[in-house]
Amino acid sequence: MDVRMFSVGPIQENCFLFRRDGSDRALIVDPGEEADRLLGAIDELGVTLDGILLTHTHFDHVGAVAPIAKATGAEVWVPEIEKQVLADIDSYVPWPEFGPFESWDAEHTLTGGEKLELAGFEIDVLFTPGHSPGHVTFHVP
Repeated sequence: MDVRMFSVGPIQENCFLFRRDGSDRALIVDPGEEADRLLGAIDELGVTLDGILLTHTHFDHVGAVAPIAKATGAEVWVPEIEKQVLADIDSYVPWPEFGPFESWDAEHTLTGGEKLELAGFEIDVLFTPGHSPGHVTFHVP
């Protein structure tokens, strides 16, 4: 597996771009900010983005979702009980010095227990609330 980590935005949130070794299909997890930088990495790898996976919807994890989804056509998977946060993200940013961010209406919701088949991976979705009410973890066996 080829995994690239990017610390993005003023909070330095960790975003992950990953694919099977040599594959031309990839996934991105928690694109927090710096959409141009992340899109540049996608282009540099020469991959098609098959999906945008969100562990939760705190603003520092979703700020680049809309521009990346628009640029790539990739669909978004979000925890079900946090879908409304992504759809109105600026209403949930706690500090005025952050944002503005573009909201996005996610194509898919997750509750835990799903098995996703994306970019050549079988991904188990685990419901792991605590950090946020709908937080999920993506497990690749």
